[in-house]
Amino acid sequence: MNAFERIILYYSRAIKHWNALWFFHIFADTLLVIFARDYWYLVSIIVLGDLIRLAANGAWYCAKKHDTAKRNPAKDAITYALLPWKSGAASMAAVMAAMRPFVSTILYILVAFNTIETIRRVLLVMQKFDATWLKNTEGKIGIANWLSISRIGASIVLPHLFWVRPYGGWNTTVELVLLGICFATDAIDGRIARKCHMETRAGRYLDPLGDKVLFVPLAIAFALMTGRFGFTGTKACYGTVTIVCAFIAIVRDILFFIWFFTWRKKGPQGMRAGNVDKVRMVAICLWLGAMAISYAADELGNTASASQFASYGFFLVMAVAAISFISLFVDIKRFNKAKKETIYT
Repeated sequence: MNAFERIILYYSRAIKHWNALWFFHIFADTLLVIFARDYWYLVSIIVLGDLIRLAANGAWYCAKKHDTAKRNPAKDAITYALLPWKSGAASMAAVMAAMRPFVSTILYILVAFNTIETIRRVLLVMQKFDATWLKNTEGKIGIANWLSISRIGASIVLPHLFWVRPYGGWNTTVELVLLGICFATDAIDGRIARKCHMETRAGRYLDPLGDKVLFVPLAIAFALMTGRFGFTGTKACYGTVTIVCAFIAIVRDILFFIWFFTWRKKGPQGMRAGNVDKVRMVAICLWLGAMAISYAADELGNTASASQFASYGFFLVMAVAAISFISLFVDIKRFNKAKKETIYT
C-alpha cells in the first residue's frame, strides 16, 4: 500500500466512524473561509489542521489493538478538538467581522490551539502504531515535547502579526514578546528533555521541525517586507540580497526534508542537529531578531535604529545563506556515515 492509498484509507475510516461533532468543524471552517478572507493565511492553516486531524482520526481506527483501546468521544470533543468552542468562536468572528482586532485575536488563538492539537493528535496516533515514539514519557507527550509543539503553534502566527499589524501600537510588544518566547523554548526544550531523561523519538523530529516552522514563514515575510524601508542609492539592493539569501536558506531546508524523508525516513537518530546546524540556527535567530527589532523601530518611527538593525540583518542573512549552503553537505555526509555504520554493525 503506497502513501496515497493509505491516506485514502484513513479518510474512509474517519468517514465510516463519523462523529456528528465533525459537522461543527465543517461549519466553522466554512464561516472562516467566507467571512475571514483577508486572513487567508490563518484560515488556510486552520483548515489544513482540520484535514490532518481528520486523517489522524481515521488512522486511529487502523492502528493495532484498536479493539482494546479506550476512547471517549465526549472527551475528544472537549480536550482533543475543542469543536464546540471553535465553532462558536468562528461564528462570533463572522458576526463581528467589523471589529478587526477582536477577530484577529480569535483567529490567532484558533490557529495556535488548532496547530497544537493537530500535532498532539498525530503524535498519539503514531504512538499507537509504534510505542517507541514516546517511550521515555510512558506514552505521554512530555513537557519537552509540549514546549516544541507550543513553539510551532506560536511561530505560525508570527508572520501575520508582522505583516498585518492588527493591534496598532500594541503590535510591536505582542510580536516581540511572542518571538522571544519562541527563542526561549527553542533553547530549553532539548535541555529539559536530557536533564529529566525524557528524550523521545518524537522529540528528535519535533525540535528541528519547530525550528523550520519558526524560520521559513517568518523569513519569507521579512524578506518581502524589506521594501517598507524605502532604501535608495547604495542600499537599494538590500531587498534583493535579502530575498536571495533567504531563498537559499529556505531551499536548503526543503531539499533536506525531501532527502531525509525519501532516503533516511527510517533513521533511528531522527533529525538531530549537528554542530553546523546549531551554528546555523544561532545565525537564523540573530537575523530574525535583528529584523524584528528593525521593523519594530520602523513602526515606532525610530528610523535611525531601524536602519542600524537592518544593516545588521543584511550581514546576518548573508551569513545564514553561507552556513545553509555548507550545512547541507555536512548533513548529507553525516547521515551517510551513520548509514554505513548501521550496515556494517
